[in-house]
Amino acid sequence: MASQRKRLEKALRGCAEAGVPDTMDLWPAVKERTTGERASAEPAGQGGNAEPHRRNRVPQFVPNTPLGWVLAAVSVLIVGVGIYAAAEPVRELFRQGLPGTVEIGTKKGGGTASHGEGTSGPQAGQTLVADDVKVTLNRVYADAQFVMIGYTIEDLKEDRNIGGHPSELTPIQIDDTDRTPEVETSDLPPRVNLTDGSGQDFDLVGGSTSHSQGVEEQQTPKEHLAVFAPSERLKAEGEQRFRFKIAVEETGIFLPGKNSAPTNPDSKVGPFAFDLEVPVRPAPVVQVDEEDTAEGISVTLDRVVNSPELPQAWICFEPPDDDYRDWTPWLAAQDSGPENEAMSPFQVGDGCWSLTLAGPVEGRSSITVAALDGFPRDPSDMREGPKTVRGPWTFEFEAPAR
Repeated sequence: MASQRKRLEKALRGCAEAGVPDTMDLWPAVKERTTGERASAEPAGQGGNAEPHRRNRVPQFVPNTPLGWVLAAVSVLIVGVGIYAAAEPVRELFRQGLPGTVEIGTKKGGGTASHGEGTSGPQAGQTLVADDVKVTLNRVYADAQFVMIGYTIEDLKEDRNIGGHPSELTPIQIDDTDRTPEVETSDLPPRVNLTDGSGQDFDLVGGSTSHSQGVEEQQTPKEHLAVFAPSERLKAEGEQRFRFKIAVEETGIFLPGKNSAPTNPDSKVGPFAFDLEVPVRPAPVVQVDEEDTAEGISVTLDRVVNSPELPQAWICFEPPDDDYRDWTPWLAAQDSGPENEAMSPFQVGDGCWSLTLAGPVEGRSSITVAALDGFPRDPSDMREGPKTVRGPWTFEFEAPAR
């Protein structure tokens, strides 16, 4: 127990040093991870016609004890709230491809990743193999606002297990931006990372992972997606160089009738590193600057970043001054389609959030914010869940032809 406590304390310190933002709304992910239910605490009289579109997660269970709740919160921090989504949107991206996507071939061999810094991968279109793990890049898409990378992980080892419990290989898809020296030397694993030819370190802002639904899928190649954003918009000027790094770890497969699965902290493999040259497409900005008020709260649609693949609405508002904090906006279901579930709202400035739209805007357009969720200020109120204020807040504007 003492060693577990020390590891937990060290992980918590590492999360703090990594700069987890205060605006991160942990409650929905914590509750869904522990109970399989979406957290909600909506006071009476705050209904609305527009339904907010929030991601669903596959529930994973931990003991319903104080330590269990802490571990759930830590696990949500470590995987990154808003990072993982259902596997189906990823499969759809793999099946249909992306506009402007670079198709990565399936040529075998030609490069090997290693522990520590890892070795540089071959040119795009190659597969990297290390310690019975095969990572293949499938597609890469880049525009001025985002870089999306789709890849598969395949386990080449039969009957992988942790102490007799069936296990699988999972990508460590955690933001690696601006890690401190203390975090670099901690027990926290190497994380997903994207840099460009200038050395710019991109933020991981979205993505999704696939997991085995049973032992029979243990060695099935799993599809994954990582979405990155630069600190400043990229210039859409032909091909640009990128370096993508990913590590994997061994985790237990959740079995029927079991409420937990083991992990293997010594199982980290990688990072696998890929060097890429990708054409960057434009992502025009539509300046809107319109305000709407509902339930005494004014919300502004500042702009729309009309990315061909991941268009974003920049929503700004002054949160209610009450016992809740970290207020997060959610779009109405018709404006945030299931194909975009790889991205949850993320903060882009003081009081402003970037929300993924169902598709690019053109001509006469309308966007609706359906609800705002606030997180309790007092940690002792965690079990009550967030407070939901329903609008709707609707914005109509004219967008130029694409």
